[in-house]
Amino acid sequence: MTVLAKWMVTTLRIAGLASANHILATIFNSHASKLLAVERITFQHDDTAASIAISPLVRTYRTTVTAPTGGTPLGKVLRDPAGALDGAVVVRGGHGATDDSAGAITATASGGPAWSQFRSRGHTMVGQFLQPDDPVLPGLAEKDPIILRENEGLLLRMDQAGVATARYVVNIAGYEYTVP
Repeated sequence: MTVLAKWMVTTLRIAGLASANHILATIFNSHASKLLAVERITFQHDDTAASIAISPLVRTYRTTVTAPTGGTPLGKVLRDPAGALDGAVVVRGGHGATDDSAGAITATASGGPAWSQFRSRGHTMVGQFLQPDDPVLPGLAEKDPIILRENEGLLLRMDQAGVATARYVVNIAGYEYTVP
């Protein structure tokens, strides 16, 4: 295996929607000869108003066939400057060009969810209570990454009605490689 580029990427702040099936981020590999290993996806959530709604349920799905559209393509940041990023691996955030602006992603999940995660929420009378990063891939992915071949991807989706006053951030780390 030859690692070509190790990278990380983050979305801007994604505005909450009071509707189900809100796609927060996608990653898609359209390269014919390079593989993509996704090591980590984390999700952060911030309520900006008191809420007694159910905690957010975030799910990770595989997506195949067609590349996602919409949202905002995000710039990957090299973890090792000796690498070379490939434009055929595209990460999209479910926001516009600025924090909190609209930018819906269109993508289709291939089958059921691969991983589901309730986002813990701390209820307070005043102020804010932020939780640490929540992984939206199983912990084993950091040592045994999720592999995306040509025309494969992952999408991260809020699967129940969210809260319009909430804000979300998604962080992804991975690497691109070839095999002899």
